[in-house]
Amino acid sequence: MSSVPVYLRSLLAVLLLVFIIISAPPGIAALFALFRELGVAISQGAPHYGKALLFLLAAAHVGCLAASMTACFRLLNAPGNHWSIKGPILLLVTAMVWLVLLLLVPLSAYLDTAGWQASGVAATGLLLHAIGAASAHLMASACCLLGAQQASMAKMNAQLAENDSALATRNQVLQDEIFVREEAERAFRKSYQRYRTLVQTAGSPIIAIDAEFRIQEWNTAAEQLFGIPRDQVMGAHYIERCVPRAFQKQTQWKVRQVLETGINVEHLENEMLGGDGAVKVVYWSISSVGGELENSVIIVGQDITSIRETQDKLHYLAHYDALTGAANRRLFEDRCTQAIRQMQRTSGSLCLLALDIDHFKQINDTLGHDVGDRLLQTIFSRMQENLRQEDTVARLGGDEFAILLTNVRSRKGCERVARTLLEAVTRPISLPGREIVVTTSIGMTLAPDDGNSYQTLLKNADMALYQSKESGRNTISFFNEHMQQRLMTRLTMEQSLREAVAEKRFELLFQPQFELNTFELIGIESLLRWRTPDGTLATPDMFLEAAEGSGLLQQMSEWILRNSVAAMLELEAATGRRKTLSVNLSSRQFLAPELPEQIVTVIKQTGVDPSSIYLEINEQSLVNHAERSEKQLQRLRQLGVCIALDSFGSGLTSFSVLHRWPIDAIKIDRKLLDGVPEDANQSALLETLCAVSRQMDKTVMIEGIETESQLIFLRRLGIHYAQGHLFDEPLAIETLLHKLRTTSWLNPERFARQIGLPLDS
Repeated sequence: MSSVPVYLRSLLAVLLLVFIIISAPPGIAALFALFRELGVAISQGAPHYGKALLFLLAAAHVGCLAASMTACFRLLNAPGNHWSIKGPILLLVTAMVWLVLLLLVPLSAYLDTAGWQASGVAATGLLLHAIGAASAHLMASACCLLGAQQASMAKMNAQLAENDSALATRNQVLQDEIFVREEAERAFRKSYQRYRTLVQTAGSPIIAIDAEFRIQEWNTAAEQLFGIPRDQVMGAHYIERCVPRAFQKQTQWKVRQVLETGINVEHLENEMLGGDGAVKVVYWSISSVGGELENSVIIVGQDITSIRETQDKLHYLAHYDALTGAANRRLFEDRCTQAIRQMQRTSGSLCLLALDIDHFKQINDTLGHDVGDRLLQTIFSRMQENLRQEDTVARLGGDEFAILLTNVRSRKGCERVARTLLEAVTRPISLPGREIVVTTSIGMTLAPDDGNSYQTLLKNADMALYQSKESGRNTISFFNEHMQQRLMTRLTMEQSLREAVAEKRFELLFQPQFELNTFELIGIESLLRWRTPDGTLATPDMFLEAAEGSGLLQQMSEWILRNSVAAMLELEAATGRRKTLSVNLSSRQFLAPELPEQIVTVIKQTGVDPSSIYLEINEQSLVNHAERSEKQLQRLRQLGVCIALDSFGSGLTSFSVLHRWPIDAIKIDRKLLDGVPEDANQSALLETLCAVSRQMDKTVMIEGIETESQLIFLRRLGIHYAQGHLFDEPLAIETLLHKLRTTSWLNPERFARQIGLPLDS
């Protein structure tokens, strides 16, 4: 439907008015005339057929008139001023009826001529009415057709506009879709390029293979790893071309697992020969691919060669000695534990050896640690050469080694192995610029005879090793129950000593020292004693070893020195004359780095004259640690204290070494007095030692005088000072001071008369 123009509405109104003016009055007049004539004809009974036909025509005219007016009014009053084609068609049909009526009017006239009478007014009215109605209807129909055409054109234009709008909308949608697709393609190209860049520039090798193991992707890192260009490997069989034979089945199985069982990721580690000719360790991750490539897998590798090398180094350092390559304590314990379990299952035997180098510390001190390291490496190599492959050599620390012999058959067989090792170690060892010979001590224990645990066997071997050292070194000792008892005794002793230190149950006794010419008391020797729980006094030879081993003696050094100096100062105050103090030092006490500092502290606290203090050092300490001993002696001499060589003559000290040591006095060992003066040889030896010492300007003191004959003999030899039970036993300082105040037991003249000796004037 379309809008009707204003001019068409106006034209239709004019035509309707003309129609009413022209055709309505004649038609009405004709209608009334016909009704009248028809009534007359009926009343007269005459059959006027022409009049009847005219009457029917008049009725038809009236109907057409009503229809025409109805159509026009509907067109004029259409809602929204819209026309449809129905209006003009109705008018056109009405006009055609009018035209038919025009043709029937002459027919009615003919009938009238034939005898049918008709009214001239009615005929004329009908004729005029038909002509006017037909003309008006034709013009109205033309007008309506023109309006309908224009409305149709407007409708078509509206439809075209609507179609254009729809086409424009569709076109915009298509353009949007094209833009989206282009953007998606650009994004895809970017994503693909990014993917290609990531794959090709990735530091890890990335390989894609299909279900037939054909290579579909091969990045730059894979080229570098395998040394195979991409164009030579694409489409090749991955397993056959790239996987070492030893790992082919495992790799194929892993890939099948991912492809066929739904497992997302599998991992694999293998070794391979890289493109640079070096052996590589690669960790592979095998992942499934979804989507259209669901029958493919991505294999991503990581070169973990450096990681594995680091792990291997850490494992080596955790289980092996870095210097010699021997097993360390941890690995040795593990192997021993496994060997013990195997032994228990098979009812076999094994042997554990503990071994260390005799005087190794002296070698380190004199020749240097580099030489000591070379020595340890050589000794380990020699032991390896003389053992079976299934035996284990471990370095437990320093110069201490342990050896595990598995599947041994007899004690004699183990001893033969130990003898072989002993001989191998003692062969001369060539070092830069020198050749040295070292010895070793070995302790052995058997399982299951001596124990069934690693800790027990190692402890037993250590005790046997200690026995070898006590037996003179360079020997072999088997563990026995007496060693166990000795160890328990020592442990009990160490515990008791700790309790004694905490409860202050150590005491100091003092041995008087005399000048032999005048029998004057010139000093005292400080002696340590331990008051045991049962009340007896224990001498150092009973507890010194345990005290040194537990470190207690080093802790007590300053206490011993301070209290000894205090006792000497009390003695000086009681006699009014200068006295000397002799203090015994064990090897560990003497070599302790803190000893000079302890002496300085005591000197500052007490104000004692340093030259009054004699530090007595066993000659064995000097021999075993010559270089360290000489340096320590120099430091002590700088403090002003005096050095006395204790137990001189009991060891192997040479006079040439004695000459270069800064020693002020020598103290002859009491063992040299055995048989003197009755034994001529022993007396001659003692006389020679005294003569040489005097020639070297050393003060000579002797200990252990028990008899008057010994005193007379020593006095004749010209020995300066002496001490022993002949004079008195070791006393507490209180007892010694009490004797000085209450008795004349130290009166030189009285003492000389008692033994029948003259006093020097």
